[in-house]
Amino acid sequence: MKLRPGSHFAPTEQGLYCRFHGSSFVLRGPSEVFRLFDSHLGALTDGTDLDALIATEQPSAAAVLRGIVGRLLERGLMLDLDTAGRPVPDAATAARHEDLLSHLEEHCARPYEVFAEVRAARVAVRGGGPAAAALTRALESFGIGLAEGADPARLTVLIDDVEAPADLLAVAASLSGPGALLPLVADEERIVVGPVLDGAGGLPGFASAVERVALWNRTDPAAPPPRPVGAVLAGSLAARRVLDRLTGIAETDDLLVVHGHTASVTTVPFTPPPPGPHRRPLTGRDLEPAATLTPADTDTDTDSDGEAAAALLTAPWRGTARWLENAAGTGRPIATAALRPVAAAPHGPLLGWGGSQAAARRDAVLALLRAQAAMADDGPATPGPPPGAPWTAAAGSSMAHLVLDGVLRLLATEAPAAAPERQVRWQDLGSSPVRALWSALDDYHGSPVELTERRLPGLDWSLVCCQDRRTGDLVSAEWGPTTPTAAHAALGTAFVTALHHGEKAPPPTAGAWCVELLPVRALHRLLGQVREGTAVGGRRIGGRLVTVDPVFGRHPLPSGRIWLT
Repeated sequence: MKLRPGSHFAPTEQGLYCRFHGSSFVLRGPSEVFRLFDSHLGALTDGTDLDALIATEQPSAAAVLRGIVGRLLERGLMLDLDTAGRPVPDAATAARHEDLLSHLEEHCARPYEVFAEVRAARVAVRGGGPAAAALTRALESFGIGLAEGADPARLTVLIDDVEAPADLLAVAASLSGPGALLPLVADEERIVVGPVLDGAGGLPGFASAVERVALWNRTDPAAPPPRPVGAVLAGSLAARRVLDRLTGIAETDDLLVVHGHTASVTTVPFTPPPPGPHRRPLTGRDLEPAATLTPADTDTDTDSDGEAAAALLTAPWRGTARWLENAAGTGRPIATAALRPVAAAPHGPLLGWGGSQAAARRDAVLALLRAQAAMADDGPATPGPPPGAPWTAAAGSSMAHLVLDGVLRLLATEAPAAAPERQVRWQDLGSSPVRALWSALDDYHGSPVELTERRLPGLDWSLVCCQDRRTGDLVSAEWGPTTPTAAHAALGTAFVTALHHGEKAPPPTAGAWCVELLPVRALHRLLGQVREGTAVGGRRIGGRLVTVDPVFGRHPLPSGRIWLT
Protein backbone atom coordinates (compact mmCIF):
# COMPACT_ATOMS: atom_id res chain seq x y z
CA MET A 1 0.00 0.00 0.00
CA LYS A 2 1.02 3.59 -0.52
CA LEU A 3 -0.46 6.96 0.36
CA ARG A 4 -1.64 8.84 -2.71
CA PRO A 5 0.18 12.13 -3.40
CA GLY A 6 -2.09 15.06 -2.64
CA SER A 7 -3.54 13.55 0.54
CA HIS A 8 -3.28 15.63 3.71
CA PHE A 9 -3.60 14.79 7.41
CA ALA A 10 -3.75 16.80 10.62
CA PRO A 11 -4.52 16.20 14.31
CA THR A 12 -7.85 17.38 15.70
CA GLU A 13 -9.58 17.08 19.05
CA GLN A 14 -11.82 14.41 17.53
CA GLY A 15 -9.01 12.35 15.98
CA LEU A 16 -7.29 12.28 12.56
CA TYR A 17 -8.38 14.85 9.95
CA CYS A 18 -8.04 13.54 6.37
CA ARG A 19 -8.38 15.49 3.11
CA PHE A 20 -8.04 14.47 -0.55
CA HIS A 21 -9.21 16.20 -3.75
CA GLY A 22 -11.59 18.59 -2.02
CA SER A 23 -13.32 16.05 0.24
CA SER A 24 -12.50 15.60 3.92
CA PHE A 25 -13.47 13.50 6.91
CA VAL A 26 -12.29 12.71 10.45
CA LEU A 27 -11.25 9.31 11.78
CA ARG A 28 -12.48 9.65 15.33
CA GLY A 29 -10.28 8.59 18.22
CA PRO A 30 -8.00 9.87 20.99
CA SER A 31 -5.07 12.18 20.28
CA GLU A 32 -2.74 9.17 20.24
CA VAL A 33 -4.30 8.14 16.90
CA PHE A 34 -2.48 10.94 15.05
CA ARG A 35 0.86 10.26 16.79
CA LEU A 36 0.57 6.57 15.89
CA PHE A 37 -0.27 7.37 12.26
CA ASP A 38 2.43 10.04 12.03
CA SER A 39 5.11 7.63 13.26
CA HIS A 40 4.47 5.46 10.19
CA LEU A 41 3.93 8.30 7.70
CA GLY A 42 7.32 7.86 6.01
CA ALA A 43 6.73 4.17 5.31
CA LEU A 44 3.20 4.81 4.07
CA THR A 45 4.44 7.57 1.75
CA ASP A 46 7.22 5.41 0.29
CA GLY A 47 5.06 2.28 0.08
CA THR A 48 4.87 -0.68 2.44
CA ASP A 49 2.70 -3.68 3.30
CA LEU A 50 0.38 -4.23 6.22
CA ASP A 51 2.46 -6.95 7.88
CA ALA A 52 5.58 -4.78 7.91
CA LEU A 53 3.57 -1.81 9.13
CA ILE A 54 2.17 -3.48 12.24
CA ALA A 55 5.06 -5.84 12.99
CA THR A 56 6.63 -3.57 15.62
CA GLU A 57 3.39 -2.48 17.31
CA GLN A 58 1.55 -3.89 20.27
CA PRO A 59 -1.68 -5.74 19.42
CA SER A 60 -3.88 -2.80 20.44
CA ALA A 61 -1.91 -0.30 18.33
CA ALA A 62 -1.72 -2.79 15.46
CA ALA A 63 -5.51 -3.06 15.49
CA VAL A 64 -5.83 0.73 15.36
CA LEU A 65 -3.36 0.94 12.46
CA ARG A 66 -5.19 -1.81 10.64
CA GLY A 67 -8.45 0.16 11.02
CA ILE A 68 -6.86 3.40 9.79
CA VAL A 69 -5.39 1.72 6.73
CA GLY A 70 -8.70 0.06 5.93
CA ARG A 71 -10.59 3.35 6.07
CA LEU A 72 -7.99 5.18 3.96
CA LEU A 73 -8.07 2.44 1.33
CA GLU A 74 -11.87 2.54 1.36
CA ARG A 75 -11.95 6.34 0.93
CA GLY A 76 -9.33 6.35 -1.84
CA LEU A 77 -6.51 8.12 0.01
CA MET A 78 -4.28 5.05 -0.27
CA LEU A 79 -3.24 3.09 -3.31
CA ASP A 80 -3.53 -0.69 -3.15
CA LEU A 81 -0.30 -1.78 -4.83
CA ASP A 82 -1.62 -5.32 -5.29
CA THR A 83 -4.24 -4.00 -7.74
CA ALA A 84 -2.28 -1.09 -9.25
CA GLY A 85 -1.39 -2.90 -12.46
CA ARG A 86 2.17 -3.61 -13.45
CA PRO A 87 4.96 -3.75 -10.85
CA VAL A 88 6.27 -0.51 -9.45
CA PRO A 89 9.00 0.89 -11.77
CA ASP A 90 12.59 0.40 -10.69
CA ALA A 91 14.26 3.11 -8.65
CA ALA A 92 16.17 4.65 -11.57
CA THR A 93 13.06 4.89 -13.77
CA ALA A 94 10.99 6.21 -10.89
CA ALA A 95 13.60 8.90 -10.19
CA ARG A 96 13.68 10.02 -13.86
CA HIS A 97 9.90 10.30 -14.04
CA GLU A 98 9.11 11.26 -10.46
CA ASP A 99 6.60 14.00 -11.35
CA LEU A 100 4.71 11.84 -13.85
CA LEU A 101 4.52 8.89 -11.46
CA SER A 102 3.32 11.12 -8.65
CA HIS A 103 0.61 12.52 -10.95
CA LEU A 104 -0.55 9.05 -11.96
CA GLU A 105 -0.47 7.70 -8.40
CA GLU A 106 -2.66 10.58 -7.31
CA HIS A 107 -5.29 10.21 -10.03
CA CYS A 108 -5.28 6.65 -11.44
CA ALA A 109 -6.61 3.38 -10.08
CA ARG A 110 -3.89 1.46 -11.97
CA PRO A 111 -1.09 4.05 -12.23
CA TYR A 112 1.78 1.75 -13.21
CA GLU A 113 -0.17 0.19 -16.03
CA VAL A 114 -1.00 3.68 -17.32
CA PHE A 115 2.65 4.67 -16.84
CA ALA A 116 3.76 1.83 -19.09
CA GLU A 117 1.19 2.84 -21.72
CA VAL A 118 2.39 6.44 -21.67
CA ARG A 119 6.02 5.33 -22.03
CA ALA A 120 5.07 3.13 -24.99
CA ALA A 121 2.97 5.77 -26.78
CA ARG A 122 4.35 7.79 -29.68
CA VAL A 123 3.21 11.31 -30.48
CA ALA A 124 3.85 13.12 -33.75
CA VAL A 125 4.52 16.87 -33.87
CA ARG A 126 3.81 18.65 -37.15
CA GLY A 127 4.91 22.27 -37.16
CA GLY A 128 7.64 24.52 -35.84
CA GLY A 129 8.30 27.67 -33.86
CA PRO A 130 8.50 28.30 -30.10
CA ALA A 131 5.29 26.36 -29.40
CA ALA A 132 6.63 23.22 -31.06
CA ALA A 133 9.94 23.48 -29.21
CA ALA A 134 8.22 23.87 -25.83
CA LEU A 135 5.86 20.99 -26.64
CA THR A 136 8.72 18.66 -27.56
CA ARG A 137 10.66 19.46 -24.38
CA ALA A 138 7.61 18.86 -22.19
CA LEU A 139 6.74 15.56 -23.89
CA GLU A 140 10.28 14.32 -23.36
CA SER A 141 10.10 15.29 -19.68
CA PHE A 142 6.94 13.17 -19.38
CA GLY A 143 8.72 10.23 -20.96
CA ILE A 144 6.50 10.37 -24.06
CA GLY A 145 8.38 9.41 -27.19
CA LEU A 146 8.13 11.24 -30.51
CA ALA A 147 7.06 9.38 -33.63
CA GLU A 148 9.69 9.56 -36.35
CA GLY A 149 9.24 9.05 -40.06
CA ALA A 150 6.49 6.54 -40.78
CA ASP A 151 6.16 5.40 -37.15
CA PRO A 152 2.50 5.10 -36.11
CA ALA A 153 1.39 7.81 -33.67
CA ARG A 154 -1.32 7.61 -31.02
CA LEU A 155 -1.85 11.34 -31.43
CA THR A 156 -0.61 14.07 -33.78
CA VAL A 157 -0.16 17.68 -32.69
CA LEU A 158 -0.74 20.17 -35.53
CA ILE A 159 0.89 23.57 -34.99
CA ASP A 160 0.31 26.79 -36.91
CA ASP A 161 2.87 29.22 -35.50
CA VAL A 162 3.49 32.72 -36.83
CA GLU A 163 7.18 31.77 -37.12
CA ALA A 164 6.28 28.56 -38.98
CA PRO A 165 2.86 29.08 -40.63
CA ALA A 166 0.95 25.95 -41.61
CA ASP A 167 -2.42 25.04 -43.11
CA LEU A 168 -3.74 22.63 -40.49
CA LEU A 169 -6.34 21.10 -42.81
CA ALA A 170 -3.71 20.43 -45.46
CA VAL A 171 -1.30 18.95 -42.91
CA ALA A 172 -4.05 16.71 -41.52
CA ALA A 173 -4.94 15.55 -45.04
CA SER A 174 -1.33 14.52 -45.61
CA LEU A 175 -1.24 12.16 -42.63
CA SER A 176 -1.03 8.47 -43.49
CA GLY A 177 -3.97 7.27 -41.42
CA PRO A 178 -6.78 8.27 -39.08
CA GLY A 179 -5.93 9.20 -35.54
CA ALA A 180 -6.44 11.73 -32.79
CA LEU A 181 -5.40 15.30 -33.58
CA LEU A 182 -4.54 18.20 -31.30
CA PRO A 183 -4.52 21.57 -33.14
CA LEU A 184 -2.62 24.60 -31.84
CA VAL A 185 -2.58 28.11 -33.31
CA ALA A 186 -0.09 30.71 -32.10
CA ASP A 187 0.05 33.90 -34.15
CA GLU A 188 -0.01 37.61 -33.45
CA GLU A 189 -3.80 37.77 -32.93
CA ARG A 190 -4.57 34.60 -31.00
CA ILE A 191 -2.95 31.74 -29.15
CA VAL A 192 -5.28 28.78 -28.76
CA VAL A 193 -4.74 25.15 -27.82
CA GLY A 194 -7.59 23.11 -29.21
CA PRO A 195 -9.42 20.05 -28.01
CA VAL A 196 -8.21 16.59 -28.93
CA LEU A 197 -10.20 15.70 -32.06
CA ASP A 198 -11.00 12.21 -33.27
CA GLY A 199 -9.97 12.96 -36.84
CA ALA A 200 -9.86 15.95 -39.17
CA GLY A 201 -13.64 16.43 -39.23
CA GLY A 202 -13.50 18.78 -36.25
CA LEU A 203 -10.83 21.09 -37.69
CA PRO A 204 -13.26 23.48 -39.49
CA GLY A 205 -15.12 24.03 -36.21
CA PHE A 206 -11.81 24.65 -34.45
CA ALA A 207 -10.86 27.17 -37.16
CA SER A 208 -14.13 29.06 -36.56
CA ALA A 209 -13.49 29.10 -32.82
CA VAL A 210 -9.95 30.40 -33.34
CA GLU A 211 -11.25 33.19 -35.60
CA ARG A 212 -13.79 34.14 -32.92
CA VAL A 213 -10.96 34.41 -30.38
CA ALA A 214 -9.13 36.75 -32.77
CA LEU A 215 -12.23 38.95 -33.04
CA TRP A 216 -12.38 39.25 -29.25
CA ASN A 217 -8.71 40.18 -29.14
CA ARG A 218 -9.25 42.92 -31.73
CA THR A 219 -11.86 44.59 -29.52
CA ASP A 220 -9.59 44.60 -26.45
CA PRO A 221 -6.11 46.13 -26.81
CA ALA A 222 -4.99 44.34 -23.63
CA ALA A 223 -6.05 40.90 -24.84
CA PRO A 224 -3.38 39.73 -27.34
CA PRO A 225 -0.72 37.76 -25.43
CA PRO A 226 2.99 38.55 -25.65
CA ARG A 227 5.23 36.55 -27.93
CA PRO A 228 7.14 34.30 -27.70
CA VAL A 229 6.06 33.76 -24.07
CA GLY A 230 2.48 32.99 -25.06
CA ALA A 231 3.56 30.48 -27.69
CA VAL A 232 5.91 28.72 -25.26
CA LEU A 233 3.11 28.50 -22.70
CA ALA A 234 0.77 27.09 -25.37
CA GLY A 235 3.31 24.40 -26.20
CA SER A 236 3.49 23.38 -22.54
CA LEU A 237 -0.30 23.36 -22.29
CA ALA A 238 -0.50 21.17 -25.38
CA ALA A 239 1.93 18.69 -23.83
CA ARG A 240 -0.21 18.47 -20.71
CA ARG A 241 -3.25 17.98 -22.92
CA VAL A 242 -1.48 15.11 -24.69
CA LEU A 243 -0.76 13.54 -21.30
CA ASP A 244 -4.39 13.95 -20.22
CA ARG A 245 -5.55 12.22 -23.39
CA LEU A 246 -3.12 9.31 -23.04
CA THR A 247 -3.94 8.77 -19.36
CA GLY A 248 -7.66 9.60 -19.47
CA ILE A 249 -7.29 11.59 -16.25
CA ALA A 250 -8.85 14.84 -17.50
CA GLU A 251 -11.22 15.91 -20.26
CA THR A 252 -9.60 17.29 -23.40
CA ASP A 253 -12.63 18.58 -25.31
CA ASP A 254 -12.42 22.33 -24.67
CA LEU A 255 -10.23 25.22 -25.80
CA LEU A 256 -7.37 26.79 -23.88
CA VAL A 257 -7.04 30.50 -24.74
CA VAL A 258 -3.83 32.32 -23.82
CA HIS A 259 -4.48 36.06 -23.52
CA GLY A 260 -3.45 39.32 -21.90
CA HIS A 261 -0.11 40.90 -21.09
CA THR A 262 0.41 38.38 -18.29
CA ALA A 263 -0.38 35.40 -20.56
CA SER A 264 -3.42 34.25 -18.62
CA VAL A 265 -5.12 30.98 -19.59
CA THR A 266 -8.90 30.61 -19.85
CA THR A 267 -10.75 27.37 -20.53
CA VAL A 268 -13.48 27.89 -23.12
CA PRO A 269 -16.14 25.29 -24.00
CA PHE A 270 -15.90 23.96 -27.54
CA THR A 271 -19.08 22.89 -29.31
CA PRO A 272 -18.48 21.29 -32.71
CA PRO A 273 -21.20 22.62 -35.04
CA PRO A 274 -23.67 19.99 -36.24
CA PRO A 275 -23.33 18.90 -39.86
CA GLY A 276 -25.50 20.31 -42.61
CA PRO A 277 -26.67 23.84 -43.43
CA HIS A 278 -26.78 26.33 -40.59
CA ARG A 279 -29.84 27.98 -42.15
CA ARG A 280 -33.27 26.60 -42.95
CA PRO A 281 -36.28 27.98 -44.83
CA LEU A 282 -39.36 29.27 -43.06
CA THR A 283 -42.17 26.78 -43.63
CA GLY A 284 -45.94 26.87 -43.36
CA ARG A 285 -45.69 24.83 -40.19
CA ASP A 286 -43.67 27.63 -38.59
CA LEU A 287 -46.67 29.94 -39.06
CA GLU A 288 -49.19 27.67 -37.36
CA PRO A 289 -50.17 28.77 -33.83
CA ALA A 290 -49.41 25.31 -32.43
CA ALA A 291 -45.90 25.43 -33.87
CA THR A 292 -45.17 28.98 -32.75
CA LEU A 293 -46.50 28.50 -29.22
CA THR A 294 -43.48 28.04 -26.94
CA PRO A 295 -42.79 28.69 -23.26
CA ALA A 296 -41.69 32.18 -24.29
CA ASP A 297 -45.22 32.89 -25.63
CA THR A 298 -46.97 32.68 -22.27
CA ASP A 299 -48.24 35.65 -20.32
CA THR A 300 -45.31 35.41 -17.90
CA ASP A 301 -42.15 37.49 -17.99
CA THR A 302 -39.71 36.32 -20.66
CA ASP A 303 -36.71 38.18 -19.27
CA SER A 304 -35.14 34.89 -18.12
CA ASP A 305 -35.09 33.67 -21.73
CA GLY A 306 -33.35 36.87 -22.75
CA GLU A 307 -30.80 36.55 -19.96
CA ALA A 308 -29.97 32.97 -20.97
CA ALA A 309 -29.53 34.07 -24.58
CA ALA A 310 -27.43 37.05 -23.49
CA ALA A 311 -25.14 34.81 -21.43
CA LEU A 312 -24.45 32.63 -24.47
CA LEU A 313 -24.09 35.44 -27.01
CA THR A 314 -21.73 37.45 -24.78
CA ALA A 315 -19.68 34.55 -23.38
CA PRO A 316 -16.02 35.66 -23.60
CA TRP A 317 -14.02 34.21 -26.50
CA ARG A 318 -16.94 32.32 -28.03
CA GLY A 319 -19.87 34.77 -28.10
CA THR A 320 -20.49 37.40 -30.75
CA ALA A 321 -20.65 40.61 -28.68
CA ARG A 322 -19.62 42.20 -25.41
CA TRP A 323 -21.65 44.48 -23.15
CA LEU A 324 -20.63 48.13 -23.13
CA GLU A 325 -19.79 49.29 -19.64
CA ASN A 326 -21.87 52.10 -18.14
CA ALA A 327 -24.53 51.73 -20.86
CA ALA A 328 -27.20 51.15 -18.22
CA GLY A 329 -26.72 54.41 -16.33
CA THR A 330 -29.03 55.69 -13.60
CA GLY A 331 -31.73 58.30 -13.25
CA ARG A 332 -33.18 57.75 -16.72
CA PRO A 333 -36.86 57.36 -17.58
CA ILE A 334 -36.11 53.94 -19.13
CA ALA A 335 -33.50 51.22 -18.65
CA THR A 336 -30.94 50.97 -21.47
CA ALA A 337 -28.30 48.49 -22.61
CA ALA A 338 -25.77 48.35 -25.43
CA LEU A 339 -23.80 45.56 -27.10
CA ARG A 340 -20.64 45.91 -29.14
CA PRO A 341 -20.29 43.12 -31.72
CA VAL A 342 -16.83 41.59 -31.83
CA ALA A 343 -17.10 41.54 -35.64
CA ALA A 344 -17.18 44.80 -37.55
CA ALA A 345 -20.46 46.66 -36.94
CA PRO A 346 -21.33 49.21 -39.64
CA HIS A 347 -23.38 51.42 -37.30
CA GLY A 348 -21.67 51.05 -33.93
CA PRO A 349 -23.18 49.52 -30.80
CA LEU A 350 -26.52 47.71 -30.83
CA LEU A 351 -29.01 49.21 -28.42
CA GLY A 352 -31.84 47.98 -26.25
CA TRP A 353 -34.25 49.53 -23.80
CA GLY A 354 -37.17 48.56 -21.58
CA GLY A 355 -38.90 48.97 -18.28
CA SER A 356 -36.20 46.99 -16.48
CA GLN A 357 -32.55 46.24 -17.04
CA ALA A 358 -33.37 42.64 -17.94
CA ALA A 359 -35.87 43.81 -20.57
CA ALA A 360 -33.33 46.26 -21.98
CA ARG A 361 -30.71 43.54 -22.26
CA ARG A 362 -33.17 41.24 -24.01
CA ASP A 363 -33.99 44.02 -26.49
CA ALA A 364 -30.27 44.54 -27.18
CA VAL A 365 -29.81 40.80 -27.74
CA LEU A 366 -32.60 40.81 -30.32
CA ALA A 367 -30.95 43.77 -32.06
CA LEU A 368 -27.71 41.77 -32.15
CA LEU A 369 -29.45 38.76 -33.69
CA ARG A 370 -31.03 40.98 -36.36
CA ALA A 371 -27.67 42.51 -37.22
CA GLN A 372 -26.10 39.07 -37.54
CA ALA A 373 -28.96 37.79 -39.70
CA ALA A 374 -28.59 40.81 -41.98
CA MET A 375 -24.87 40.17 -42.50
CA ALA A 376 -24.97 36.36 -42.61
CA ASP A 377 -23.50 34.64 -45.64
CA ASP A 378 -26.40 32.40 -46.58
CA GLY A 379 -24.80 30.37 -49.35
CA PRO A 380 -26.66 28.33 -51.95
CA ALA A 381 -27.91 25.60 -49.59
CA THR A 382 -30.94 27.60 -48.42
CA PRO A 383 -32.77 29.72 -51.03
CA GLY A 384 -33.25 33.40 -50.33
CA PRO A 385 -35.96 35.84 -51.43
CA PRO A 386 -36.88 36.09 -55.13
CA PRO A 387 -34.89 38.71 -57.05
CA GLY A 388 -36.15 42.18 -56.24
CA ALA A 389 -38.31 41.11 -53.30
CA PRO A 390 -37.75 43.31 -50.23
CA TRP A 391 -36.56 41.53 -47.10
CA THR A 392 -35.67 42.45 -43.54
CA ALA A 393 -33.73 40.92 -40.69
CA ALA A 394 -35.90 39.83 -37.77
CA ALA A 395 -35.58 38.22 -34.35
CA GLY A 396 -37.84 37.27 -31.47
CA SER A 397 -38.17 35.22 -28.33
CA SER A 398 -40.28 32.67 -30.26
CA MET A 399 -41.15 31.86 -33.86
CA ALA A 400 -44.34 33.93 -33.60
CA HIS A 401 -42.38 36.94 -32.34
CA LEU A 402 -39.83 36.51 -35.14
CA VAL A 403 -42.45 36.39 -37.92
CA LEU A 404 -44.35 39.40 -36.59
CA ASP A 405 -41.14 41.35 -36.06
CA GLY A 406 -40.19 40.82 -39.69
CA VAL A 407 -43.60 41.33 -41.31
CA LEU A 408 -44.33 44.53 -39.37
CA ARG A 409 -40.96 45.96 -40.35
CA LEU A 410 -41.74 45.24 -44.01
CA LEU A 411 -45.24 46.70 -43.80
CA ALA A 412 -43.84 49.90 -42.31
CA THR A 413 -42.13 50.67 -45.62
CA GLU A 414 -45.54 50.48 -47.35
CA ALA A 415 -47.48 52.53 -44.81
CA PRO A 416 -46.79 56.02 -46.27
CA ALA A 417 -48.44 55.04 -49.55
CA ALA A 418 -51.22 52.93 -48.05
CA ALA A 419 -52.55 54.96 -45.13
CA PRO A 420 -53.12 58.65 -44.31
CA GLU A 421 -51.02 60.36 -41.66
CA ARG A 422 -52.47 61.75 -38.43
CA GLN A 423 -50.78 64.03 -35.92
CA VAL A 424 -50.36 62.58 -32.43
CA ARG A 425 -51.01 65.22 -29.78
CA TRP A 426 -49.85 65.46 -26.19
CA GLN A 427 -53.35 64.75 -24.90
CA ASP A 428 -53.47 61.52 -26.94
CA LEU A 429 -50.86 60.07 -24.59
CA GLY A 430 -52.66 59.28 -21.38
CA SER A 431 -49.63 57.69 -19.70
CA SER A 432 -47.28 59.90 -17.73
CA PRO A 433 -44.22 57.69 -18.53
CA VAL A 434 -44.86 58.26 -22.25
CA ARG A 435 -45.11 62.00 -21.75
CA ALA A 436 -41.95 61.90 -19.62
CA LEU A 437 -40.07 60.30 -22.50
CA TRP A 438 -41.31 62.96 -24.90
CA SER A 439 -40.12 65.69 -22.54
CA ALA A 440 -36.81 63.93 -21.88
CA LEU A 441 -35.85 64.01 -25.55
CA ASP A 442 -36.02 67.79 -25.51
CA ASP A 443 -34.80 68.40 -21.96
CA TYR A 444 -31.86 65.94 -21.91
CA HIS A 445 -30.82 65.74 -25.54
CA GLY A 446 -32.09 68.97 -27.10
CA SER A 447 -34.10 66.96 -29.63
CA PRO A 448 -37.61 68.42 -30.01
CA VAL A 449 -39.75 65.88 -31.83
CA GLU A 450 -43.26 65.47 -33.16
CA LEU A 451 -45.27 62.29 -33.58
CA THR A 452 -47.47 61.09 -36.43
CA GLU A 453 -49.57 57.95 -36.75
CA ARG A 454 -50.70 55.68 -39.58
CA ARG A 455 -52.95 52.60 -39.61
CA LEU A 456 -52.92 50.02 -42.37
CA PRO A 457 -56.19 48.49 -43.58
CA GLY A 458 -56.68 45.01 -42.14
CA LEU A 459 -54.32 45.59 -39.22
CA ASP A 460 -55.32 46.62 -35.70
CA TRP A 461 -51.95 48.14 -34.93
CA SER A 462 -50.66 51.71 -35.24
CA LEU A 463 -47.37 52.85 -36.71
CA VAL A 464 -46.08 55.96 -34.92
CA CYS A 465 -43.22 57.92 -36.45
CA CYS A 466 -41.02 60.23 -34.38
CA GLN A 467 -39.61 63.14 -36.41
CA ASP A 468 -37.23 65.96 -35.62
CA ARG A 469 -39.42 69.05 -35.36
CA ARG A 470 -36.66 71.29 -36.72
CA THR A 471 -35.60 69.32 -39.79
CA GLY A 472 -38.46 66.90 -40.39
CA ASP A 473 -36.00 63.99 -40.42
CA LEU A 474 -37.25 60.63 -39.21
CA VAL A 475 -35.80 59.70 -35.81
CA SER A 476 -37.66 56.44 -35.11
CA ALA A 477 -40.77 54.49 -36.10
CA GLU A 478 -42.49 51.79 -34.06
CA TRP A 479 -45.59 49.64 -34.23
CA GLY A 480 -47.95 49.22 -31.28
CA PRO A 481 -51.41 47.86 -30.51
CA THR A 482 -52.63 51.35 -29.52
CA THR A 483 -51.55 54.91 -30.20
CA PRO A 484 -50.02 55.41 -26.71
CA THR A 485 -48.11 52.11 -26.80
CA ALA A 486 -46.75 52.77 -30.29
CA ALA A 487 -45.79 56.31 -29.24
CA HIS A 488 -44.08 54.93 -26.13
CA ALA A 489 -42.06 52.53 -28.29
CA ALA A 490 -41.11 55.24 -30.80
CA LEU A 491 -40.07 57.68 -28.07
CA GLY A 492 -38.11 55.01 -26.19
CA THR A 493 -36.21 54.06 -29.33
CA ALA A 494 -35.52 57.74 -30.07
CA PHE A 495 -34.31 58.29 -26.50
CA VAL A 496 -31.84 55.39 -26.44
CA THR A 497 -30.60 56.33 -29.93
CA ALA A 498 -29.94 59.93 -28.88
CA LEU A 499 -28.30 58.72 -25.68
CA HIS A 500 -25.71 56.52 -27.40
CA HIS A 501 -25.35 57.97 -30.89
CA GLY A 502 -26.22 61.65 -30.54
CA GLU A 503 -26.18 63.37 -33.92
CA LYS A 504 -24.28 60.45 -35.50
CA ALA A 505 -27.21 58.06 -35.35
CA PRO A 506 -27.50 55.46 -38.12
CA PRO A 507 -30.43 55.68 -40.56
CA PRO A 508 -33.58 54.74 -38.62
CA THR A 509 -35.65 51.68 -39.46
CA ALA A 510 -39.12 50.81 -38.28
CA GLY A 511 -39.33 48.46 -35.32
CA ALA A 512 -41.80 46.25 -33.49
CA TRP A 513 -40.66 46.65 -29.89
CA CYS A 514 -44.18 46.05 -28.53
CA VAL A 515 -44.42 42.54 -30.01
CA GLU A 516 -42.28 41.11 -27.21
CA LEU A 517 -44.76 42.41 -24.61
CA LEU A 518 -47.87 40.77 -26.06
CA PRO A 519 -49.84 38.16 -24.13
CA VAL A 520 -50.26 34.91 -25.99
CA ARG A 521 -53.80 35.48 -27.30
CA ALA A 522 -52.98 38.93 -28.66
CA LEU A 523 -49.81 37.53 -30.20
CA HIS A 524 -51.64 34.87 -32.19
CA ARG A 525 -54.51 37.18 -33.12
CA LEU A 526 -51.99 39.52 -34.71
CA LEU A 527 -50.24 36.59 -36.37
CA GLY A 528 -53.58 35.57 -37.90
CA GLN A 529 -54.09 39.10 -39.24
CA VAL A 530 -50.75 39.22 -41.03
CA ARG A 531 -51.20 35.69 -42.42
CA GLU A 532 -54.74 35.98 -43.70
CA GLY A 533 -55.78 39.65 -43.62
CA THR A 534 -55.67 42.37 -46.23
CA ALA A 535 -52.60 44.02 -44.71
CA VAL A 536 -50.23 41.77 -46.67
CA GLY A 537 -52.38 41.93 -49.81
CA GLY A 538 -52.53 38.19 -50.46
CA ARG A 539 -48.76 37.79 -50.39
CA ARG A 540 -46.97 34.85 -48.84
CA ILE A 541 -44.61 35.16 -45.88
CA GLY A 542 -41.22 33.64 -46.64
CA GLY A 543 -38.01 33.51 -44.73
CA ARG A 544 -34.68 31.95 -43.98
CA LEU A 545 -33.83 31.18 -40.37
CA VAL A 546 -30.39 31.19 -38.77
CA THR A 547 -30.23 28.02 -36.68
CA VAL A 548 -26.57 27.39 -35.80
CA ASP A 549 -23.56 29.49 -34.88
CA PRO A 550 -20.27 27.93 -36.03
CA VAL A 551 -18.75 28.38 -32.57
CA PHE A 552 -21.36 27.99 -29.82
CA GLY A 553 -23.82 25.81 -31.74
CA ARG A 554 -27.60 26.15 -31.65
CA HIS A 555 -28.91 29.71 -31.60
CA PRO A 556 -30.71 30.53 -28.35
CA LEU A 557 -33.52 32.55 -29.98
CA PRO A 558 -35.08 32.53 -33.47
CA SER A 559 -33.62 34.96 -36.00
CA GLY A 560 -33.26 35.27 -39.75
CA ARG A 561 -34.57 37.09 -42.81
CA ILE A 562 -38.26 37.60 -43.60
CA TRP A 563 -39.85 38.62 -46.93
CA LEU A 564 -43.25 38.92 -48.61
CA THR A 565 -43.89 37.49 -52.09
